[in-house]
Amino acid sequence: MQILKSFVHCLKSALVLIPLIRQIARSTFLLLCKQQWVKPIIEEIDIICAIENKFCPQGIEQKCFVLQWKPISAFEEGVLSVMANFEIVHERDSIHVKKETGTEVNYYIFDEAEIHLNTIMPHTIQEWHFHKKIDESILITKGRLLCKFVDDNGIEKSCYATKNDIVRVHNSIHTFENDTDEMTEFVVFRFVPAGTNKRELIKNDKTVVRR
Repeated sequence: MQILKSFVHCLKSALVLIPLIRQIARSTFLLLCKQQWVKPIIEEIDIICAIENKFCPQGIEQKCFVLQWKPISAFEEGVLSVMANFEIVHERDSIHVKKETGTEVNYYIFDEAEIHLNTIMPHTIQEWHFHKKIDESILITKGRLLCKFVDDNGIEKSCYATKNDIVRVHNSIHTFENDTDEMTEFVVFRFVPAGTNKRELIKNDKTVVRR
Protein backbone atom coordinates (compact mmCIF):
# COMPACT_ATOMS: atom_id res chain seq x y z
CA MET A 1 0.00 0.00 0.00
CA GLN A 2 2.75 2.45 0.93
CA ILE A 3 4.65 1.63 -2.25
CA LEU A 4 1.60 2.42 -4.36
CA LYS A 5 1.09 5.71 -2.51
CA SER A 6 4.71 6.68 -3.20
CA PHE A 7 4.29 5.74 -6.86
CA VAL A 8 1.18 7.93 -7.17
CA HIS A 9 3.01 10.87 -5.57
CA CYS A 10 5.82 10.45 -8.13
CA LEU A 11 3.29 10.56 -10.95
CA LYS A 12 1.82 13.73 -9.51
CA SER A 13 5.26 15.37 -9.43
CA ALA A 14 5.96 14.29 -13.00
CA LEU A 15 2.96 16.28 -14.25
CA VAL A 16 4.94 19.51 -14.09
CA LEU A 17 7.95 18.17 -15.98
CA ILE A 18 8.63 18.18 -19.70
CA PRO A 19 5.63 17.39 -21.97
CA LEU A 20 6.72 13.85 -22.84
CA ILE A 21 7.09 12.80 -19.21
CA ARG A 22 3.87 14.62 -18.36
CA GLN A 23 2.03 12.67 -21.06
CA ILE A 24 3.41 9.35 -19.83
CA ALA A 25 2.44 10.22 -16.26
CA ARG A 26 -1.05 11.22 -17.32
CA SER A 27 -1.61 8.04 -19.34
CA THR A 28 -0.36 5.86 -16.51
CA PHE A 29 -2.52 7.69 -14.01
CA LEU A 30 -5.60 7.22 -16.15
CA LEU A 31 -4.95 3.50 -16.29
CA LEU A 32 -4.73 3.43 -12.50
CA CYS A 33 -7.95 5.39 -12.15
CA LYS A 34 -9.84 2.74 -14.09
CA GLN A 35 -8.94 0.09 -11.51
CA GLN A 36 -11.64 -0.14 -8.85
CA TRP A 37 -9.27 -1.21 -6.08
CA VAL A 38 -7.09 1.88 -6.59
CA LYS A 39 -9.89 4.43 -6.08
CA PRO A 40 -9.80 4.58 -2.25
CA ILE A 41 -6.03 5.11 -2.29
CA ILE A 42 -6.21 7.93 -4.85
CA GLU A 43 -9.04 9.59 -2.93
CA GLU A 44 -7.01 9.43 0.29
CA ILE A 45 -4.02 11.15 -1.31
CA ASP A 46 -6.29 13.91 -2.65
CA ILE A 47 -4.53 14.63 -5.93
CA ILE A 48 -5.35 18.18 -6.84
CA CYS A 49 -2.49 19.84 -8.56
CA ALA A 50 -0.02 20.86 -11.18
CA ILE A 51 0.31 24.60 -11.43
CA GLU A 52 3.44 26.13 -12.87
CA ASN A 53 4.50 29.71 -12.19
CA LYS A 54 5.45 31.37 -15.45
CA PHE A 55 6.58 34.83 -16.42
CA CYS A 56 5.33 36.49 -19.56
CA PRO A 57 7.67 38.66 -21.66
CA GLN A 58 6.44 41.77 -19.83
CA GLY A 59 7.51 40.26 -16.50
CA ILE A 60 3.99 39.83 -15.15
CA GLU A 61 3.59 36.65 -13.13
CA GLN A 62 1.10 34.21 -14.57
CA LYS A 63 -0.24 30.98 -13.19
CA CYS A 64 -0.44 28.54 -16.03
CA PHE A 65 -3.02 25.82 -15.50
CA VAL A 66 -1.55 22.52 -16.63
CA LEU A 67 -3.79 19.86 -15.14
CA GLN A 68 -6.07 19.64 -12.15
CA TRP A 69 -6.82 16.37 -10.39
CA LYS A 70 -9.62 15.88 -7.87
CA PRO A 71 -10.63 12.83 -5.88
CA ILE A 72 -12.47 10.39 -8.12
CA SER A 73 -15.56 10.63 -5.92
CA ALA A 74 -15.99 14.23 -7.11
CA PHE A 75 -16.66 13.11 -10.68
CA GLU A 76 -19.41 11.08 -12.25
CA GLU A 77 -18.30 7.67 -13.43
CA GLY A 78 -16.70 7.92 -16.86
CA VAL A 79 -16.14 11.69 -16.71
CA LEU A 80 -12.72 11.67 -15.05
CA SER A 81 -10.81 10.49 -18.12
CA VAL A 82 -12.32 13.30 -20.17
CA MET A 83 -11.53 15.97 -17.58
CA ALA A 84 -8.07 14.58 -16.92
CA ASN A 85 -7.11 14.89 -20.60
CA PHE A 86 -7.31 18.68 -20.56
CA GLU A 87 -4.03 20.05 -21.84
CA ILE A 88 -2.32 23.28 -22.82
CA VAL A 89 0.45 23.00 -25.40
CA HIS A 90 2.71 26.02 -25.05
CA GLU A 91 4.49 27.71 -27.91
CA ARG A 92 7.82 26.59 -26.43
CA ASP A 93 6.66 22.97 -26.91
CA SER A 94 6.07 23.43 -30.65
CA ILE A 95 8.62 22.72 -33.37
CA HIS A 96 9.83 25.97 -34.93
CA VAL A 97 11.16 25.90 -38.48
CA LYS A 98 12.39 28.82 -40.58
CA LYS A 99 12.26 27.82 -44.24
CA GLU A 100 14.34 29.12 -47.12
CA THR A 101 11.11 30.06 -48.93
CA GLY A 102 10.52 32.85 -46.39
CA THR A 103 8.00 31.02 -44.22
CA GLU A 104 8.31 30.52 -40.46
CA VAL A 105 6.26 27.71 -38.96
CA ASN A 106 5.45 26.51 -35.45
CA TYR A 107 4.36 22.88 -35.70
CA TYR A 108 2.00 21.38 -33.10
CA ILE A 109 1.98 17.68 -33.95
CA PHE A 110 -0.49 15.19 -32.49
CA ASP A 111 -1.33 11.55 -33.18
CA GLU A 112 -4.23 12.21 -35.54
CA ALA A 113 -3.88 15.86 -36.49
CA GLU A 114 -1.47 18.77 -36.84
CA ILE A 115 -1.84 22.48 -36.28
CA HIS A 116 0.66 24.92 -37.79
CA LEU A 117 1.11 28.62 -37.09
CA ASN A 118 2.56 30.09 -40.27
CA THR A 119 4.12 33.47 -40.97
CA ILE A 120 4.97 34.35 -44.57
CA MET A 121 7.38 37.22 -45.08
CA PRO A 122 6.59 40.02 -47.59
CA HIS A 123 7.11 39.18 -51.28
CA THR A 124 7.78 35.47 -50.78
CA ILE A 125 6.10 32.36 -52.16
CA GLN A 126 5.91 28.71 -51.11
CA GLU A 127 6.74 25.80 -53.38
CA TRP A 128 3.96 24.18 -55.43
CA HIS A 129 2.68 20.98 -53.80
CA PHE A 130 -0.34 18.77 -53.15
CA HIS A 131 -1.49 16.27 -50.53
CA LYS A 132 -2.51 12.70 -51.32
CA LYS A 133 -4.33 11.75 -48.11
CA ILE A 134 -4.51 14.63 -45.66
CA ASP A 135 -7.17 17.33 -45.52
CA GLU A 136 -5.72 20.81 -45.07
CA SER A 137 -7.67 23.91 -44.07
CA ILE A 138 -6.18 27.37 -43.53
CA LEU A 139 -7.51 30.20 -41.37
CA ILE A 140 -6.06 33.61 -42.19
CA THR A 141 -5.37 35.60 -39.02
CA LYS A 142 -3.41 38.57 -40.36
CA GLY A 143 -2.79 40.23 -43.70
CA ARG A 144 -3.63 38.98 -47.19
CA LEU A 145 -2.71 35.66 -48.80
CA LEU A 146 -2.54 35.05 -52.53
CA CYS A 147 -3.77 31.48 -53.13
CA LYS A 148 -2.75 29.80 -56.37
CA PHE A 149 -4.03 26.42 -57.54
CA VAL A 150 -4.45 24.25 -60.62
CA ASP A 151 -8.05 23.33 -61.49
CA ASP A 152 -9.34 20.05 -62.91
CA ASN A 153 -8.57 21.23 -66.45
CA GLY A 154 -4.94 21.97 -65.63
CA ILE A 155 -5.47 25.73 -65.68
CA GLU A 156 -3.67 27.83 -63.07
CA LYS A 157 -5.96 30.11 -61.09
CA SER A 158 -5.54 32.47 -58.17
CA CYS A 159 -7.57 34.36 -55.59
CA TYR A 160 -7.01 36.31 -52.39
CA ALA A 161 -7.92 35.32 -48.85
CA THR A 162 -7.91 37.84 -46.00
CA LYS A 163 -8.37 37.85 -42.22
CA ASN A 164 -10.95 35.31 -40.95
CA ASP A 165 -11.27 33.63 -44.36
CA ILE A 166 -10.84 29.86 -44.49
CA VAL A 167 -9.11 28.15 -47.40
CA ARG A 168 -9.72 24.44 -48.05
CA VAL A 169 -7.18 23.07 -50.50
CA HIS A 170 -8.59 19.53 -50.81
CA ASN A 171 -6.31 17.51 -53.15
CA SER A 172 -5.42 20.40 -55.46
CA ILE A 173 -1.94 21.36 -56.59
CA HIS A 174 -1.45 24.69 -54.85
CA THR A 175 0.88 27.29 -53.41
CA PHE A 176 0.60 30.43 -51.30
CA GLU A 177 2.22 33.80 -51.83
CA ASN A 178 2.52 37.00 -49.86
CA ASP A 179 2.69 39.73 -52.49
CA THR A 180 2.27 42.57 -49.97
CA ASP A 181 4.71 44.69 -47.96
CA GLU A 182 3.44 43.27 -44.63
CA MET A 183 3.73 39.87 -42.99
CA THR A 184 0.85 37.43 -43.50
CA GLU A 185 -0.12 34.98 -40.76
CA PHE A 186 -2.41 31.97 -40.85
CA VAL A 187 -3.23 28.75 -38.99
CA VAL A 188 -3.11 25.39 -40.78
CA PHE A 189 -5.27 22.48 -39.64
CA ARG A 190 -4.34 19.04 -40.96
CA PHE A 191 -5.95 15.65 -40.43
CA VAL A 192 -6.63 12.43 -42.33
CA PRO A 193 -10.36 12.17 -43.16
CA ALA A 194 -12.23 8.88 -42.93
CA GLY A 195 -14.59 9.72 -45.79
CA THR A 196 -17.75 9.84 -43.67
CA ASN A 197 -20.04 12.75 -42.85
CA LYS A 198 -19.53 13.59 -39.17
CA ARG A 199 -21.31 16.95 -39.03
CA GLU A 200 -24.01 15.81 -36.61
CA LEU A 201 -21.44 14.18 -34.33
CA ILE A 202 -19.27 17.30 -34.29
CA LYS A 203 -22.26 19.57 -33.73
CA ASN A 204 -23.79 17.56 -30.88
CA ASP A 205 -20.80 16.05 -29.06
CA LYS A 206 -21.09 18.10 -25.88
CA THR A 207 -22.00 16.75 -22.44
CA VAL A 208 -22.92 19.28 -19.75
CA VAL A 209 -21.79 18.36 -16.22
CA ARG A 210 -22.63 19.90 -12.86
CA ARG A 211 -19.88 20.96 -10.45
